[in-house]
Amino acid sequence: MRRWDLIGHRRYLYLASLLIVLLAGAALAGNALSGRPPLNWGVDFTGGTLLLLRFEDRTVTTGKVRSVLAPLRLGEAVIQQTPGILSANSPWSKSAR
Repeated sequence: MRRWDLIGHRRYLYLASLLIVLLAGAALAGNALSGRPPLNWGVDFTGGTLLLLRFEDRTVTTGKVRSVLAPLRLGEAVIQQTPGILSANSPWSKSAR
C-alpha cells in the first residue's frame, strides 16, 4: 500500500489550495462585474415561500394558480409547471407580511 507524504509535499499542497481559493475569488468577482449577485442563495437562504402543488385535475393552469395566489399577496410568484406538479416560488418581501 502506497503512503502519501503530505508533510513532505506541503508546499505544493499550499500552492494548490491557494490556486483553488484564487479561482473561487475570480469566479465571485466575475459574477459581480457582470451585474449579477456574487452568490445565488436561492429561496432557502433569502427567505420566501416555495409551494409544490400536485393536482389530480390536469387542466389546472399557471393562470388559475396565479389568480388563487393573488389575494394571498403571492401574485408575483414565479410559477413553473412540470408534468403533474406546479411550483410557485415567491420571494420574501415586507409587504407580504
